Amino acid sequence: MNIEKGYLAISIGEENKMFTLRSHSTHIDGWGNAVESSYHVTNLSTDPEQARNKARAIAKEREMPLNNTSWVSNSSLDTIDRKSKEELDALKADKERRIARAKEISAKIEINYQTIMWSYYMANSCRKFDDLQKVADVAELDTEKRITLSGELVHIKEYMTEWGYVQKGIFLLSTGQKVYGSIPSLKDETINIGDVVQFDAKVEKPKDFDNTFYFFKRPTKARLLNQDQEVA
Repeated sequence: MNIEKGYLAISIGEENKMFTLRSHSTHIDGWGNAVESSYHVTNLSTDPEQARNKARAIAKEREMPLNNTSWVSNSSLDTIDRKSKEELDALKADKERRIARAKEISAKIEINYQTIMWSYYMANSCRKFDDLQKVADVAELDTEKRITLSGELVHIKEYMTEWGYVQKGIFLLSTGQKVYGSIPSLKDETINIGDVVQFDAKVEKPKDFDNTFYFFKRPTKARLLNQDQEVA
């Protein structure tokens, strides 16, 4: 990319309230086109002569040509609205109040979050304790062979697989234990939350086994007990 040495030029900044200095340059892009670009160097002054003198000094320091500045002396800028000390103090105080309020809200959010997380942890701990109490004297399920399970469907979740959607659920057994796996299929019925189902399956223990939760697989011979109706 070929870049030509640029030049400096005085401009009028945003809102026409101050003279500014911009650097201009031209380069040749990959297609051979001349592309012009410019960027803001610095604010100069609201006074025309001070702006010209400052621009000349920067151009000399950078060893760059300075574009015609004769128009600057005859230019007028819009008046800058300068605030009084009282107005500036009021703005500063308002900003400090808003920052303090934001910090106060942030602190409350943090406290509420900690409280919610603590409550969630305690609820889980109490629920886990209750589950353990329910199965304290319950024998472990047989994981060596297929067994018959009977439980209420208390949770359903769908998963997308390469074979389509698969429904899995949690069944709460009368013993207080829970088993999780693919929801058994029925011939002409749909198993819904609250249904009590009997089926045969192979049961497995999770890694953190405590006799409250099991996995099951390959369920067969499903039967709706709440309707006392056998299906294939």
